[in-house]
Amino acid sequence: MKSNKAVGLLTSIVVLSISLMVSCVLWNYLTEYGWKPKILAIFIFFLGLNMAIIAYMLVPKYCKNIKRATIFIAILTALLSVPTVSVFYPGKITYYRFGLTIYGLVPVPVLDITVGSHRALWFRDKSHFISADEVKALLSSKVDTLIIGTGWQNQVRVDPGIRDIKGVEIHILSTPDAFNLFNKYRTEGRTVVLIAHSTC
Repeated sequence: MKSNKAVGLLTSIVVLSISLMVSCVLWNYLTEYGWKPKILAIFIFFLGLNMAIIAYMLVPKYCKNIKRATIFIAILTALLSVPTVSVFYPGKITYYRFGLTIYGLVPVPVLDITVGSHRALWFRDKSHFISADEVKALLSSKVDTLIIGTGWQNQVRVDPGIRDIKGVEIHILSTPDAFNLFNKYRTEGRTVVLIAHSTC
């Protein structure tokens, strides 16, 4: 029974640690997106805290096999942490097709995406217009390149004021070309901001 309690404690520590890590990433690296990531960070932390408490109470009661519990913890750790880590390393678009983008190991169906200067993935409102204000909010002195993906059939309109932004190299391309260029520049070590429409 002591070993079962230890497994329960270990499971709850893993869950809490990972939820804390994800919350810190959202809180610290998505500052350019306003208050929404901060609300999500708080929600994920408290969700992780509740899951940790439940794991601590239920695992010792229902888990009789230490080997299975160890495998469960390893799988849980991979499922919760690997996608988050993959956003930063390799920090690239690993697969894309119409309506589906995979950034690192994180699949994003249908939604439009933004990757900020910290390499963190975020989502933008599905829209066929990209404004200069939206772009300026993502730029900082560290950013040297802005890439905009205007959809698979170039259906997104871009605010003409974007082309007038100084101090940053700007590329406005179809989404597949934007993804290819984004990956190339990431490999070269550039600080790139990406805004991409995932469908038409």
